[in-house]
Amino acid sequence: MEIFLSIAYLLLFLWLISRLSFFRLTGIPPVWISGVFVLKVVCGVVFWYVYTFYYKIRSEADIYKYFDDSEIMFDALRHHPADFLKMVFGFDSTAHFQDLYYSKMQVWSPRFENSFNFENHTMVRLNALFRLFSCGYYQVHSVFINLLSFAGLTALYKTFEVYAERKKKLLFLSICLGPIVLFWGSGVIKESFILFAMGFAIYYLHQLLCPDKTSSRKVKGLCYCLLSISFLFLLATIKLALAVFVLMGCTAWYMSFKITIWPVVINFILVILLVFAGTVLLAGFTSHDYFKTLVTKQSNYINISNGGVFLEGHGKIIFISYDKRKQVLEQITDSVYKLRRGSSYFYYNIPKWTDTIYVKGSEDTLYYHLYSMAVPVKQSIQIPILSASPLSFIKSAPTAFMNALTRPFIGESKNTLVLFMAIQNAIFLLLLLLSLFFTNKVIFQEPAFWFCVLVVAGYYVLFGWLTPILGALMRYKTPVFPLFMIILVLLFDKFPKRAV
Repeated sequence: MEIFLSIAYLLLFLWLISRLSFFRLTGIPPVWISGVFVLKVVCGVVFWYVYTFYYKIRSEADIYKYFDDSEIMFDALRHHPADFLKMVFGFDSTAHFQDLYYSKMQVWSPRFENSFNFENHTMVRLNALFRLFSCGYYQVHSVFINLLSFAGLTALYKTFEVYAERKKKLLFLSICLGPIVLFWGSGVIKESFILFAMGFAIYYLHQLLCPDKTSSRKVKGLCYCLLSISFLFLLATIKLALAVFVLMGCTAWYMSFKITIWPVVINFILVILLVFAGTVLLAGFTSHDYFKTLVTKQSNYINISNGGVFLEGHGKIIFISYDKRKQVLEQITDSVYKLRRGSSYFYYNIPKWTDTIYVKGSEDTLYYHLYSMAVPVKQSIQIPILSASPLSFIKSAPTAFMNALTRPFIGESKNTLVLFMAIQNAIFLLLLLLSLFFTNKVIFQEPAFWFCVLVVAGYYVLFGWLTPILGALMRYKTPVFPLFMIILVLLFDKFPKRAV
């Protein structure tokens, strides 16, 4: 039944793609458009196979975390329809929902709201909505998410096609067929939905920046404004930092139309400096210290890469390094532990989950529940340790960017997937060098080009700051990889023309 229903939806969506004007792309054969969508669905099946039969622990696979938790939310529809609607639309802040539903979920944990984990909420809600049509079959969810991500990629193509008039086919294939986009952008995970939300946010923001001259311009402008805000909000719920970078890029893009006394790139540099200065002021004069938040997130990633035990109880989360767990912990039951006298450990207060507090020579005799236990990751890299100082972030930004851009190297690959991604990195870095060699310098005066550079570079620096885990570095490139490919296409001009 699952196969039959999945194929039925696939055929339905292929029919819609062939009929809807949105998917009629100038210069792109219809068979290419349908073929790319089918390819994404097939890659979604491959993604499911890898995370089902290669990574066999279901509770640790992202594709099942959101899917399984959504079943708890969806079950409310039969017994308490009002609860289901409130959870889907976010009117669910009372203890009633926590006790009845969220306490049973794996990835929904309100105490971590301040760590921006509301992205998990969006994915659980999305899967709950999919269940209205899927009969609870995972592969149907895969077809649905691939329609959304493909629509987002199509929106990106429609945005940038005007800047690649002689390279439309190359642009379409580059946006849609990046290896990491076909892999991580085709699963029932956050990256696929980010492609959808980001693609349409950029598409409608571009419509605002470059309106047509028709008589209905004001009406269209209002519609585009509402749609831009809606998709930016949707993107912010799943990846706030990326929404900020997109908004920064569009602000500089708009400035480029109004300020023409200096090169276009200056407007983008000014926006970056203004946002950074604003962040410094917020940290100095308010309680919103985002530098401190990023330091904590980096610490969490490093702890995960080193492996460890997380215990929960009495208003805090305790972290014990994996190799010291037997020295520090005394096991009471399968899920209950206590700390040995004289032991040392780190802990975080909840619900804030911010300051890392070190305890030496503990006298704690309380019992704690096991929250999670992780073995050290097999492949990680050294990254600069951040402090809650703007200068620390500035100094480490070049290293963070280069790590995100170039890692993993072929020589540090220890499994097939990492080796494949390392080869991909080498190929696309070579293409970047070739594009710079065969470029038309006129493109450096195009705001669309610098928009892509700002979003890609900003996002690369951000996750380059945070994570030492090679697998995470590879995966986190997925949302902005289509923009990276757009940069290559805009740069590359085999037969450059002289600027007039």
